[in-house]
Amino acid sequence: MLQLLQQTMRILVFGDSVGQGCWDAQGGWVHRLSNSFRQQTIRDLDFGQPTVFNLSIDGDSSTEVVARFRNEVDARRWPGEAFIIVFTIGSNDTWILPDRSSKTNELDFAGRLRKLAEMAGGYAPPQRVLFVGLPACDESRTMPVSWVDLSFTNERLKSFETAIANVAADTGVLFVPVFDKFLALQATTNLLIDGLHPNDAGHELIFKLVKPVIDGMLRRH
Repeated sequence: MLQLLQQTMRILVFGDSVGQGCWDAQGGWVHRLSNSFRQQTIRDLDFGQPTVFNLSIDGDSSTEVVARFRNEVDARRWPGEAFIIVFTIGSNDTWILPDRSSKTNELDFAGRLRKLAEMAGGYAPPQRVLFVGLPACDESRTMPVSWVDLSFTNERLKSFETAIANVAADTGVLFVPVFDKFLALQATTNLLIDGLHPNDAGHELIFKLVKPVIDGMLRRH
């Protein structure tokens, strides 16, 4: 049993409603990731497949993830198992109030991401830490969104994804861009259920972008 544990990996995903999988009939891209490893375990009797823990919470921004990160990771330590740590946050940092003021700016956001990269380094090397980019939105439905008087724009989403990419490059962790793929496909494919949150097709796209990167991380383990 100890030998089996030493071969396995725990993948911890910290995110917001996109990470949580809201509005996807299959539970979101993180659930799709977990299910892909589960299917391989069943098909090949490969009990060394990683376990995915979805620690995403609807409404969270980078501020909330910084506050809860260490407690969440420490609660999931297990002898002989290593971590891959994934951050899929940022959209909730970009919203704009009706008076055009904003929740935060790119500089403060980047500072919190650096803090997360630093904290993650206490549990996993940089090659096993991953930042995931932000989906584009449909501004015809997000200025404001239908459920609250807040607006989201592609300009800010792209700017904050650039901040994520820059922090990843500076800290040596991995990064998966999402925004440009979303924006390019939106002209021909419906990827959003409400203008902001990915639908089934949107989550499938994110899964297909992230899964090869996770596979590469596992091969290097």
